Amino acid sequence: MSLQFHSLCVPVEGFLRTAIYDLQFGSFYLASNQVQKELKEKQAGMDGEWASLGNVLMAKPVKRILPIKAPEFDYPSVISNAIAEIDAATDVEKLVGLLEQAFCYNLQLAANVPGLDETAIRNLASVIHRSIVKHCELVLHYEDFVRAREALKRTTFPELAFVCVYQAPKNELNPAGAEYPAILFSSDGFSWQTGKDVKHLDLFKINPLLYAESLHFNTYYNRKMFIDKEGLIRNGPLSDKSFGNIYKDHSWARLLRKREFKQLWEVRKDSISVCKVCEFRHMCTDAREPVRHKGKEDWYMDTECNYNPYLAKWRGEPGYAPLAESGVTVDPNGLTIDQDALFEKLQALYPPTE
Repeated sequence: MSLQFHSLCVPVEGFLRTAIYDLQFGSFYLASNQVQKELKEKQAGMDGEWASLGNVLMAKPVKRILPIKAPEFDYPSVISNAIAEIDAATDVEKLVGLLEQAFCYNLQLAANVPGLDETAIRNLASVIHRSIVKHCELVLHYEDFVRAREALKRTTFPELAFVCVYQAPKNELNPAGAEYPAILFSSDGFSWQTGKDVKHLDLFKINPLLYAESLHFNTYYNRKMFIDKEGLIRNGPLSDKSFGNIYKDHSWARLLRKREFKQLWEVRKDSISVCKVCEFRHMCTDAREPVRHKGKEDWYMDTECNYNPYLAKWRGEPGYAPLAESGVTVDPNGLTIDQDALFEKLQALYPPTE
């Protein structure tokens, strides 16, 4: 029997294995790259590894149903999401009003020092409720969270989808409920570096919009901006270069004419060394800033991810090794692989079976 993937289940081949993205149900499955090979060669049979993938496969029809090879992506916003540093002195109404001009529907507000009381949070909730923002996230010090907890309820702040509380007594995740949004407690202090890496595959999410965006754009930097306490505009919290001040010389038209501001938007994971062979690349939104290889069109990251796709291992897992110990070198000049060293590492991790 000839088989093909269901039209909403997309196989993404990595260096060692394939991730099958179930776009309809927002989940994914891991399988060997042999799945891809056998489908291409039309030799798939419903036994062995295929049996566990029965819900993502279908008998091949005479005509294709809803092909989803390369969906287009667009979004009705100049800036789709923004991150802004705030404190008790921030004019939130002015900030949100300026972002509305770019039709920004998603906003994260981060207070990296304590100082927001219940009155400030209630005012913030009121401003957001009167705006076009549909999805809001807050980053708060634990002291502020304790003081303003009542103002974080859904009845007061319906647009609030997620709260991150730093310097909490312990690490804990309270799932979203009828009364409060999801709240993540962290005993760590505030740091933008904390969120730059994807820590584990359990944190990945997949949906048709994200998948379509990833085929054409960078899923973190596309249509994103960061605004610090002084109003300086940057691509993200980890970016160094600023492109003006939102309060003093703001003009969306002028900003979007700056090719340099939009450059990172178009750096797809498929054009980034290492990322391009990762099976998770179309569901990954890590905040590391890509850097162009010298004299080349492709890009690389100058910090290493927590996942090594050449070994299919996460940092902390038995058998994990960084890229250099796997025979993989990534630097400004490009990517090189010591095939013998990598083969030896893989043989030790995955010895051949009889």
